[in-house]
Amino acid sequence: MIEGRKRVYGKFRGKVADNADPKLKGRIRVKLTTSIYGDEMSGWAEPSLPYCAPDAGFFFVPPVDANVWVEFEEGDPDKPIWTGCFWNPDESPVNGLASAQEAHKIKMIKTESGTIKIDDREGQDIITIETASGLKIVMNSEWIELSNNAAKIKMTSSSVSVNDGALEVT
Repeated sequence: MIEGRKRVYGKFRGKVADNADPKLKGRIRVKLTTSIYGDEMSGWAEPSLPYCAPDAGFFFVPPVDANVWVEFEEGDPDKPIWTGCFWNPDESPVNGLASAQEAHKIKMIKTESGTIKIDDREGQDIITIETASGLKIVMNSEWIELSNNAAKIKMTSSSVSVNDGALEVT
């Protein structure tokens, strides 16, 4: 710890300033909304992950300018840890997808490249994988559907349908 610097405890709000970790460990550098670092960004903040092992684990690094929560190992400001992210008050990845009462039943990973969505709402039970350009795989316990904006193939246990029935194979 730098001489004269106090220990700090709790969660602090920050924004990702740099995510190009030269050690490829998911570390980020952060600008905090408090004055712990003044106008400077933090050193490399280690990620706090739900799972990791040699050559295995989660690797989700927030983009530059994403909102993050930061804590400090043993209160040492020279040992930052990013513990998660948060949305601005007007942001949500599930806006328009479900009611407030059912939003907790949707699990989703969404990036610039695409979305993986698991919809556990009553009567849905659907898993969707979709690219930003619209290529899509949708499946449930009874069927799987592949589409590319212009064409669609739907398979069940007893049939294959191409382009909404233009060709049926049973």
